[in-house]
Amino acid sequence: MPVIKAFLVLIVLSGLAAGGLYAASNRGLISDQYLSSALVLFNDQDQLTQLTTAAQNQVLTLSSLAEVAASQSGSVLGKVIDSEKEAPPLPQRAFEFARYSYCQEVIKDYQSRTEETIPAAQ
Repeated sequence: MPVIKAFLVLIVLSGLAAGGLYAASNRGLISDQYLSSALVLFNDQDQLTQLTTAAQNQVLTLSSLAEVAASQSGSVLGKVIDSEKEAPPLPQRAFEFARYSYCQEVIKDYQSRTEETIPAAQ
């Protein structure tokens, strides 16, 4: 999660910087010469493609390393961690929790009624 958060912060900051440059160039605070040299860096499509490919390769490598780490930690802990096991859908989990809570309340109610009717043995 921290990687995604950092990436989003980077995107927001670059957007703010681009917006600031655009506003400053419209007001004449920055000459077009500086702005055009900054935009040349973003127009190199080959670099962007290479960067995207490298990022995809790194994500694939990290996912395979995560699988290895999960299997190794499972062997250390004495149990296998099944990461492919899917959790039941949220509506089903909510229904099961509601049924469980209802059953708990029924049991509490029954126990309170039976304690009232049956005096404790002394």
